[in-house]
Amino acid sequence: MTALVFSIVTLAAWRFTVLVTADDLTRPVRDWLVTRYPARMVPLRNPVDGSPLPDTAVARPHWFVAFVNCPWCVSVWASAAVWPIAVALGVAHSWSLVAFAVPASAAACGALSDLTS
Repeated sequence: MTALVFSIVTLAAWRFTVLVTADDLTRPVRDWLVTRYPARMVPLRNPVDGSPLPDTAVARPHWFVAFVNCPWCVSVWASAAVWPIAVALGVAHSWSLVAFAVPASAAACGALSDLTS
């Protein structure tokens, strides 16, 4: 696998990451998820006995809402989807390298998202 192939496939995964997490095209879906799955108010807990602390409630978003707004989370799945497609299309030539390319690509996607947001 060349650096060019890695870069192109990683940029494709990054674009899918941006599409899910930040793009205006998918904003209505993200907004719908926030209204469909509102955050829950959860009290903080005492570290000693685990009892709820009074007047310390914090908003906890539903896991799926948090997921679609997290570029680091989405980049893992985008990379895991894009690399097998690249191998199937013959762009990347080794299935064994995909095991290493997916996490490396996900890390690059997350870093790119941090740099561009």
